[in-house]
Amino acid sequence: MLQLQRERTRLGLSQSEVARRTGTTHPSSIYQLEHGYRKPGYKQRDLIEKVMREAGWNGKGDLFEEVSDDC
Repeated sequence: MLQLQRERTRLGLSQSEVARRTGTTHPSSIYQLEHGYRKPGYKQRDLIEKVMREAGWNGKGDLFEEVSDDC
């Protein structure tokens, strides 16, 4: 799992909400990113980071870094 999933959940955002705010029509694309099935391009990465900052993420750490899901 990526840090993105942990932070998205902490902020109370659904995959659908992140997808909508980044202009992606399929929430499954966020799922695929969170679980490492896809890698984000630079533009998508920037858009996701912007959405997360607007939702209250402090910008510390790398959203696209692998973390264990037992934390």
